[in-house]
Amino acid sequence: MTTPTQLPGWERKLRFHNWNTLQCIITGDYNYIHAVKAHQLFNFIGVVSFEDPETLKGVGQMKEIETATSYSLQTVMSEFTGNVEKLKDSTPDPEAWKIRILEQTELAKTAAGDAIDAASNTAMEAIAALPEASREKATDVFISASGFVGTLMSQLADQMHAVITRVADFLKGIWNGIKNAYNTVVSGVEMCVNVIKGLFTADSAGSIGIKGAEFIGRLNWPAAVAMSVAAAGLSYVCNQLAARGVDYHEQSIKQEDVNGKVTIVSETHIGFKKSRVSPGTQLEAIWKDCVADLGTDGHWIPVQGV
Repeated sequence: MTTPTQLPGWERKLRFHNWNTLQCIITGDYNYIHAVKAHQLFNFIGVVSFEDPETLKGVGQMKEIETATSYSLQTVMSEFTGNVEKLKDSTPDPEAWKIRILEQTELAKTAAGDAIDAASNTAMEAIAALPEASREKATDVFISASGFVGTLMSQLADQMHAVITRVADFLKGIWNGIKNAYNTVVSGVEMCVNVIKGLFTADSAGSIGIKGAEFIGRLNWPAAVAMSVAAAGLSYVCNQLAARGVDYHEQSIKQEDVNGKVTIVSETHIGFKKSRVSPGTQLEAIWKDCVADLGTDGHWIPVQGV
């Protein structure tokens, strides 16, 4: 009787993660990705010490793989918007155009799934080639990086949906919605790549770091707020910032003792995509406006947002 071969733990973990990520794409439900990122923040997964050369090599490989995946998703969006824009050359027909856009959406989802699946397969091959002692850490790095790629995928899906809601505009000859959707994804790719490159660096200390911020927005969340809720609130703020032409360059979230109470503290470093006069004052006003929106659902309400 042949005993079934048991896959190593790192490979089972990676296959489980990949399967769930692909399910997010198929169903449009990205709760799994949100849960993975919340878990990473709660456990400060970015604070990891890698000392041996082979583990450092694996970390670099995982970051390169997911950086390439980010750019692959930009290509998917480029092909999607390019094919939708070809509707300009066809007879205006709202129903036919909606069907065409839905067809392109499904093709894009398939292409995105293929890119993410290929990244997982490449990662498994690279991790298997590492010494056994380095494989688990390399797997964790890949999953961490893919959490941000998953968020990018969610953004891509949102923008494809936004395009189909613009059919009425297209029929009137207004096509800027396609360009806006593409540019939003491009900005998301840039952010995702910068985040991935900054993961697990020697000076990361749990933060996502690149230079260039002009203002630092700090939030002190009530002690009763779960770390996952604070992370979701931060994601909401960052989406609001992006909609206002602002890049968020660095984020950190940690627990601090504030006035004798343990409080979740977050910092977000922001700057304009294009240079402006007096950026600090303008950014502060935009930050306060975005933070003010937190209370709209009666849930994400920090103590202060200054």
